[in-house]
Amino acid sequence: MCNLKNLEVLDLSHNHIINVPNSLGQLEHLKDLDLANNNIETLPNSITELACLENLSLSDNELTSLPESMENLKKLTRLYLSNNKIRKFPESVNKIKSLKTLFLDNNQLLNLPDSIGKLKDLKRLYIYRNQIKEMPETIGLIKNLKTLSIFFNQLEYIPNEIEQLEFLKILNLEINKLKIIPETLGNLISLEFLGLEFNEIENIPDSILRIPKLGELSISPKFLDDQSNTILKILSERGIDIIKPPHNMKFFFEYGGCMFWEHGGEDGEYLPLSSKTVKELKKFCSQWENQYHPDSKERRWTKAEKEDFKKKTSDILKVVESELGEDFNLEY
Repeated sequence: MCNLKNLEVLDLSHNHIINVPNSLGQLEHLKDLDLANNNIETLPNSITELACLENLSLSDNELTSLPESMENLKKLTRLYLSNNKIRKFPESVNKIKSLKTLFLDNNQLLNLPDSIGKLKDLKRLYIYRNQIKEMPETIGLIKNLKTLSIFFNQLEYIPNEIEQLEFLKILNLEINKLKIIPETLGNLISLEFLGLEFNEIENIPDSILRIPKLGELSISPKFLDDQSNTILKILSERGIDIIKPPHNMKFFFEYGGCMFWEHGGEDGEYLPLSSKTVKELKKFCSQWENQYHPDSKERRWTKAEKEDFKKKTSDILKVVESELGEDFNLEY
């Protein structure tokens, strides 16, 4: 690496790298390092010697932790850790004061530490598709946060301190176990999108009416079918877009999805075994190109997103086939 000391961009993604050489730390001018889609299990401490590093992509690897001295990356603004095997939120990440964008989605996180409040300059936090049960009160200390995407977790409540996020524009809480939405949500003066669909909410709180810039709201279909719901009527009259999911996406969450999260502690009772369900799930796979990313606003997918979604759908079908037994054979 000694002959590449002036290198600023290094893309080593989509290889079969297992070990990252210590010599990587010699690239003192490196600003952008992409190690995504490899087989990396651990990172050498030398990676924290990259003093000029601004973007670090480590997504789609086998990482379970990060070096303790990540705080030395004083210019790092974007960190991508999607699709790894991280179970504990890396404390070293909370010491990167310059961090503005953090992707930790599709890991195995069980909780968020109180120290997450140290990320004062963080603007975008993506921690969806984990197993997080609690959101710490210190979330309110991330004053500059604009996007918080925490859908598809196990959240049971939202702390009142969320009202302190005065710049928050996008809050996606879909597919959790929320029963109550705090009144303080109405104090989010910059909020434009609120995702509440597929939770256990019994009532839409009046506080939603106080959100001055709300433009889009996703909510459970049972509320959409309730013609007497005055809150939804008021929101509609204000021109707020009440989002309905695409039909087959809705089918997947309501039926196919029963296999993947509990329903009242009796998830086995809800396991769909009919051939109709299998056909619908296979249909879901064939129609993946027309779906919207759960965290986007009806945009077309990139090629990489399409390939990723196709693979995940194929994995789902394999699970279905294994549950149904030898009488069924699905093509992927």
